[in-house]
Amino acid sequence: MSKIKPLIIDYPGINTDLDSLSFGYPHLDFSRQCKGAEFRETSNRIMHAVASKAMEFVDNPETTVVALAWRSSLPFAECFRELGISNFVHFNVYRDEETLEPICSYVSATPSNIETVIIADPMLATAGTAEYMQHFLNYENTQFIYTSVISAPEGISKLESLEVQDQQVITARLDRCLDSNAYIVPGIGDFGDKWFDELDLEGYLNSLVDMRIISHHEKGLLIKRAA
Repeated sequence: MSKIKPLIIDYPGINTDLDSLSFGYPHLDFSRQCKGAEFRETSNRIMHAVASKAMEFVDNPETTVVALAWRSSLPFAECFRELGISNFVHFNVYRDEETLEPICSYVSATPSNIETVIIADPMLATAGTAEYMQHFLNYENTQFIYTSVISAPEGISKLESLEVQDQQVITARLDRCLDSNAYIVPGIGDFGDKWFDELDLEGYLNSLVDMRIISHHEKGLLIKRAA
């Protein structure tokens, strides 16, 4: 088992940003927690910093792919697109709340000649989804970089057990543990629910199509998933 020492990013104001994301969770009603536009603005700032740090480990953007678990990973895509990444693999995957195993119904076409895989998952909890994507994209001699906003020690341990030669975890905060439901403690709640709250989904997905992050077909799948 290869030990992983997570790289925890830092920038002026990051603690304030993380505190903002945590506001009201879990004690207040969802309606009073940080969500919607404020959550998007704050988390996007963090994700861009995480993505920028990840790019320091990338030798060639053209041979790098970013793996995205719908829907919560999508905001990471814009950050990496702005930083020069054009290859994305989409997984329509969710966690079964009873078994905690990932269930996947769609994977987009995977590019060839890939040297680096960035697995973007805002909440690295059990790392079950990250493990699923890692196995799917395990090219020969691949470098893996896992990016998140919040990580749990249990997720890091899971990645260590995969025995990947070259892997790095980049996160904004390493929290204490997982609870009995495999949610991160103290955590910030459901990232996807909060980021997509009160969002013009049609307009947002159109922008991803325009940026060539998703296809028109994938836009339809995402709308169907949100229904």
